[in-house]
Amino acid sequence: MFGSAILVACSSEPSTTYTITGYFIKMDSDSMQMSESEVLKSDEMISTAVADSLDLSTATVSISQTVTNKAGESRTVELDSGSFIDRTVEFHGKIDELTEIVVAVDTETEQPLTTTALIGPGVTVSFALIDVLEPEPDRLVLYGTSERVKDPAKKFSISGDLEGLVQEEQLAIVEVTSESWDENGERLSENFGSVLLRDGSFQIEAEIEDPTVVDIFVELIGDSFAHITGVAVAEPNTSIEVNVRDTSMDLVTTSDAYLHSLLVESWQENETYQVRMDRAQKLRLKFLAEWQAQQSVAAVDGRVSIADEASEDEQIESDESLETESSTSSNVETSTPPAEGCEHVTLVDVRPMVEQTFEVPEFRKVEDEAWQLRVDALENIALNHEEPWIGLLAIELGAFEYFFGDLDKAVNVHDELILKLDEDVAARRLTPRRDILASYIHIYEMDQKLVPGQKAPLFTLPNLQGEHIELRDVLQEKDLVYVDFWASWCGPCIATFPALKDLYASYYDRGFEIVVVSIDDTFDEWEEASKEHDLPWLNLADIGGFNQETPLAYGVNAIPKAYLIDTKGCILQKDVSTDMLEEFLTSRYGDTLDGEGAGSNSSIE
Repeated sequence: MFGSAILVACSSEPSTTYTITGYFIKMDSDSMQMSESEVLKSDEMISTAVADSLDLSTATVSISQTVTNKAGESRTVELDSGSFIDRTVEFHGKIDELTEIVVAVDTETEQPLTTTALIGPGVTVSFALIDVLEPEPDRLVLYGTSERVKDPAKKFSISGDLEGLVQEEQLAIVEVTSESWDENGERLSENFGSVLLRDGSFQIEAEIEDPTVVDIFVELIGDSFAHITGVAVAEPNTSIEVNVRDTSMDLVTTSDAYLHSLLVESWQENETYQVRMDRAQKLRLKFLAEWQAQQSVAAVDGRVSIADEASEDEQIESDESLETESSTSSNVETSTPPAEGCEHVTLVDVRPMVEQTFEVPEFRKVEDEAWQLRVDALENIALNHEEPWIGLLAIELGAFEYFFGDLDKAVNVHDELILKLDEDVAARRLTPRRDILASYIHIYEMDQKLVPGQKAPLFTLPNLQGEHIELRDVLQEKDLVYVDFWASWCGPCIATFPALKDLYASYYDRGFEIVVVSIDDTFDEWEEASKEHDLPWLNLADIGGFNQETPLAYGVNAIPKAYLIDTKGCILQKDVSTDMLEEFLTSRYGDTLDGEGAGSNSSIE
């Protein structure tokens, strides 16, 4: 006899409902920052006493998707819309498959803010509208988690708890990106996701096909100076954890994946590297504190200059620029024998024209020591590992980096890897990098060769009217020619123009000429800046940036960069500052009365 059985079935079909929740966060007017604990409680927004600069009563939130028909025609379809109530907005709907949507907030006072997300059956998405006080823009960003995975086989994830890094009163956005090039050599940046930290933590999930170096960028909202960065090697089916170590400004990334462990931990786990980075951060904070104190004293004394009014991050960037420029500008080699026809150049009178007026901060020196450890470790891997993918990733992480790498071996290593890698991978990720490196090396070598006593490269370039001017003709007509490279975006270049105009007016009639060469990216930028600054001298251009023929021939690795050339085409001085140019002209032609020759430049085209 068979016993009876009772079957009990529980029907539990997967949910097809998605949920999208938005939060409004108002930053405090005093600190420019407000922590989550001050604006959120159990995922509910609490009001503050600060008046909203964004008028939520007129703000509308919409959720839309792009639909493509069989003919390939696309149109935007709105899934839902609503408004913030008590600083929250929530949407529910049903959907059968994973779909990319656009969240847009329209405040009727400016362009709508947008962000993208992936929704699907049972998916929950959170976003935050952050009201940031001027001058920073308001932000719309996913909150805590970003999930953009349609194909699980390509999934990678990056997550972390940064509570130890981000102060309680701060809001922070984490962004993960990578860099490559298209078939035309144009630089591309892929964004794998960006999120606002939630309770100090974040998680970003995205798709990737090949092992890729990804950059992790943490932005502290309201504090434009504090940017914290990290790097990782992402590949399909891997997870990466981001942590903070002591006082260092760099993020620590760890993963069980072989490539990340081999490459990133090759320097990141180096005890000497860690000590250097921690010490650099302590020195940086000390430097900033001293700088701020100096600015306070100067402000009280009424001695604040335009330079003093720069923000902290602008000051640091300026310091770094000065350091880079001074390190890449070549010293004048008085021992180099003169070229044929330039034997008359008195090399004993030659001296470096760019004077070191800025002492590199100690924190920057220590950071450079740490970076050198990183480059050395990666170069060792690139030179000794037989797997081409590992060589590629080592290069992308910093092997053979310009100021620290072994440039004698760099191009050959790139060329060997290009032959070993898949053609498409090499074209997108290595060939453009190789070409940029080769160009840098060429510029550096030309900068070393073009010293006083050598012949200046000849060129023919157009002026604003389209007339082509030959340097050879100018040299034959003039006793001295000052060739100066500039661009409309170069503030230090433009700052020299008033002094140059005075010298031009004083010495033009005595055989002195100025030829400026713009390396702007477009004709319009060059034309607009030329009109704005009313340039009286020969104003030519090699449009397209540092890699154009003329700046390459002159070894232009930074601007302003200038050469003083005599009528025989021989370089007398290089990297000429206006003060030392005046000294040189005075010694050659003698003093002039104020305004002498001032009328001559008005008729010069």
